[in-house]
Amino acid sequence: MIELPEASLVASQMNKALKGKVIVGVQLKNCDKLSRMGSVNVAPDVFEARSKGKSVDSVASRGKWIFVKLRPDMNLVPGEIIGRVLFHRPEDTTPDKFHLKLRFTDGSHLMVNSAR
Repeated sequence: MIELPEASLVASQMNKALKGKVIVGVQLKNCDKLSRMGSVNVAPDVFEARSKGKSVDSVASRGKWIFVKLRPDMNLVPGEIIGRVLFHRPEDTTPDKFHLKLRFTDGSHLMVNSAR
């Protein structure tokens, strides 16, 4: 579970790395347990369809929560499920294990893997 100081630091780093990036690919994996716990609130195919083409407007923290505002009308809130949030440059190799993988137009990726 992420704590207040880490949430602020991670949100600031994510904002610097992600602001303005456009999502061109979305993958959700191994989300059955997270769905049952209420951490994932839409079906993976619905989330994928809604996310593609959105751009990252900003990333901010409020308490221990991190909000990724996607333009024009969507928020991604990793919240309690955060285990690791990793940003990968286009030339980086990405791990096979993750729950959420966002691919951006420049070839970079954001990956979220639950601690649960």
